[in-house]
Amino acid sequence: MSADMTASEVVQSLTGYEEIAIEKALGKPIEHLGTESGLLRALAYVTEKRGGSSESDAKRRALSLTRKELETYFSDDEDEVMPDEPVTDSGKPSSSSASAPRS
Repeated sequence: MSADMTASEVVQSLTGYEEIAIEKALGKPIEHLGTESGLLRALAYVTEKRGGSSESDAKRRALSLTRKELETYFSDDEDEVMPDEPVTDSGKPSSSSASAPRS
């Protein structure tokens, strides 16, 4: 399984119950996990639980992910788009703006 949300979106959507579950499953409150990979594992745990996994299966899955798998587990942030290569049509120049300026 992978997340349909970015890591930031998962953090923003955490409930108090999920924060308590993270502390119970991983032994530390989310704010004391220390490393980025620790935080991502906690978020993967929550995502797996939201997807219907039991607590033990969600914990096993989150802890079994390699660092490489953690990098791709969450959706990419859209705000990292390069302006020269916009994802949406609204960011692309229209054909009229590509023509030479009038004098």
